[in-house]
Amino acid sequence: RPLFKSIGTYVKGNTAKNLLMGLFIGIVLNGICVLISLMNKDIVIKYQEFHFVQAILVLLCVLVQSSGEELICRGYLYQKLLKKYEKPIIAIVGNALLFALLHFSNSGVTILSVINILLIGIVFSLMVYHFDSLWMAMGAHATWNYLQSIVFGLPNSGIEMRYSIFKLTSSRDGIAYTKSFGIEGSVMVTLLFIFVIVVVFLFSQHFIDL
Repeated sequence: RPLFKSIGTYVKGNTAKNLLMGLFIGIVLNGICVLISLMNKDIVIKYQEFHFVQAILVLLCVLVQSSGEELICRGYLYQKLLKKYEKPIIAIVGNALLFALLHFSNSGVTILSVINILLIGIVFSLMVYHFDSLWMAMGAHATWNYLQSIVFGLPNSGIEMRYSIFKLTSSRDGIAYTKSFGIEGSVMVTLLFIFVIVVVFLFSQHFIDL
């Protein structure tokens, strides 16, 4: 029941506009991370191949996978915690903890990478809280994963995909990238998502009720 309540079009924030905004936010956030990684020479990538049909099919797969995680964390657990507890912060952080734990067994996981995924989960939760839109979180999650793994050929939470448009040719452990877990294991992601959370906190009237 909570899943149907959160994903339906009768939810005020589940609109095409918010979905597109989520897709755009995911591209911007991951694009910043990749750009800094390239500028800092933590990674070197080269063009490999582009097959339109394959790229679209993989995009659909990424959408399903990302949306599945969003349904579990922001569609179900977030809604249940929000209903049970008076303070929304419990729902926001609580489901993000589960989101982080879901990645705990991934290859190359570190304490910092778990913290980063927790922060990313909080940002996705804030989209649902501020915009009342699970679709926005789904969109941002999907393009974040797609851009780094399928477009740029980087590990997605430590997992490497067989098909990518660009290919990672060399990498090093640096402020913007880690060889064990990719971008999501870096200090840069920690700082970026803390910054995003602080900005949302400062400029959102909704945080008065947290």
